[in-house]
Amino acid sequence: MNTMRKQLYIFVLLAIYILTASASDENSRRDYGFDGSISREVLHNYLSRSIHYLGMAVSSPEGPSPSFEDDLGVVLKAGAKYISRCSYAWDVPADDDAHFQIAKERAGIIHRADPEIMLQADIFETVYSAKAPEAGDRDFSKNGVENIKIPAFAFEEFDLEPEERTFRYEDMIYKDGLWRNRWCPGASVPDITSTETKMWVFYRAKKYIDAGYESIQLGQIQLFTAKDSDWRHMEDIINRIRRYGKEHARRNYVLISGHVSLESPHKIVKDGKILLDFLPFPLRLKSIPASPLHACLEMGYIDSVYDEKITGTHPSGWQCEDLPMVLEFDNYFNSLTNPGTIFPWGTDEITWFANQKEDYRNEFLKYAWDWLWKHDPNSYLSMPGRRVCRVPVYENENPITVSYYCNNPSPACPGGFGQEDVIAEIWSNPNYQDNFNRLVLHLEDGETSQGIRLGSLQEDMPVERLKLLYQAYGGFTPPQQRRKALRALREESWKEIEKIEQSQSYQREAELLRK
Repeated sequence: MNTMRKQLYIFVLLAIYILTASASDENSRRDYGFDGSISREVLHNYLSRSIHYLGMAVSSPEGPSPSFEDDLGVVLKAGAKYISRCSYAWDVPADDDAHFQIAKERAGIIHRADPEIMLQADIFETVYSAKAPEAGDRDFSKNGVENIKIPAFAFEEFDLEPEERTFRYEDMIYKDGLWRNRWCPGASVPDITSTETKMWVFYRAKKYIDAGYESIQLGQIQLFTAKDSDWRHMEDIINRIRRYGKEHARRNYVLISGHVSLESPHKIVKDGKILLDFLPFPLRLKSIPASPLHACLEMGYIDSVYDEKITGTHPSGWQCEDLPMVLEFDNYFNSLTNPGTIFPWGTDEITWFANQKEDYRNEFLKYAWDWLWKHDPNSYLSMPGRRVCRVPVYENENPITVSYYCNNPSPACPGGFGQEDVIAEIWSNPNYQDNFNRLVLHLEDGETSQGIRLGSLQEDMPVERLKLLYQAYGGFTPPQQRRKALRALREESWKEIEKIEQSQSYQREAELLRK
C-alpha cells in the first residue's frame, strides 16, 4: 500500500469515527432506507439534510474539489445526507472517461464513510462544440461533444444501429437558432426533441448511475423543452433514466429533479402523475432598503415558490398533496448590476451571501431555515457548501476568491468562510426535527416572517453606489477602504437631503407647516 493510499485509508477510518461520534442522535434515528421506490417520509428526511457542494467529487471545467477530504469531514460532522451537484460537467470535459472515473472513486469513498448518503449528479441545459465556426472565439474550454464517441448502448437504447462516430453538436441544438451561443461562442441550449440530445442525456445519466449516483438533476428543464410543448420528449428521457436506475442504481431507484418556473405553464404533472421527485428552486431573496446589504424572504415575491402546491401521484406511487421543494442560494451573475427582482443588492444570491460579514452569514442561515420551517411545510433550505461567487463583488479583476466554501478555514481549506458549525447547530436543534408536524404560520403575499410589508429596493441604483455599500458594509473590505466608503456614502446622503430640501414640493410643504 503506497503512502497516498495509506493516508486515504486512514482518513476514511477517521471519517467513519467522526460520523459516529459527531452526527446527532436524532439523525441516526431517522429512516433513510429505500429500495426500488422511496417513501414520502424518507424523501423528506433526505431533503431536510441537503447540502449543495458544487463539484465535491468532480466538475468541469473546474476539476475535482481540491478540499475533498475536508468537505467530506464537514458533511459527516453536520450529518448531511443529500449532496446536491456533487458531480457535473457544465462544459465538455477534456477527458470524459477520467471525469466519470473520478466521480466513481470519490463516490465510493463517501459511501464507505456513510452508505446512506445520496449523491446528485447534474446534466445541464448546455452543450459545447469544438467544431462550430464560432467555437474558435471561445477563450476557454475548447472541448466539444464532437470529441466524445457515442457508445453502443446509447444507440441501442433508442433502437438505433450502433455507429462508429461522435456526438453531433448541430443535431443537438435548436434548428431555428434559438439560444445558439447562449452561454458563450459555440455553447448552446440543447433541444430535448432531438434524438441526438436524448442520447447525450441518457449517456451521461447512465455513467453517473453506474458511478453510484442516485439523483439526477436536469438543469433548467424549460430551456430543454422550448419545442416540447407537452413535455412528451422530456417525459420519454425521464422514463428511460428511471428504467435504467430501477435495474442498476445502488438502491434500485433514482431521484430526478430540475428547475421549473411555476409562473408559466409547466407539465410537471401529466395525467395526474408527477414527473419529478422534488423541485429545486432559488430562494428569491428580497433586499431590505432600510438595512444596507440585508435581505429577507417574502411570500409572493416575484416568482418565488413558497406555499405553491404541486399535487398528483409521486413517481414512487404514493399520493402527493404537495411536492417537496428544496430552496437554494442560486448563482447566475457574480458581478454587480441594478438591484431588485432576482438580484438582491445587485448580484446573485450566493455572491450576496458570501460578501456578508461572518456573523450575518451565520444569522441569515438560521433565519432562512427557521422561516421556511414555519411558513412552507414542504420546503427545505439546501445548505450552501460550495458554490461559484465573487468576493469582493466589486473587484472584477482581482477578487480574493471565486468560490464560497462553508468549511471552517484551515490548511485543508484556507478559503473557507466558516459556516460548517452553524449548519451542524441548525440540524441538531431539537426544534427542527419533526418534518411532518410543524406549527405552520401562514402569511399573505407581501408579508415577511415579521408580519410586515417592505418596499422594493430602488431598481436604478447606480453600480458605483452599490460598490460603496459593499465596501462600507461587506465582510471583505480593508479598514481604511471601509472608512473611505462610509464617508463617501455620508456625503452622498447629505447631497440627496439638500436636493430634496431644494425641491419645490418640499418648499411648499415647509411653507404650509410654518403657517
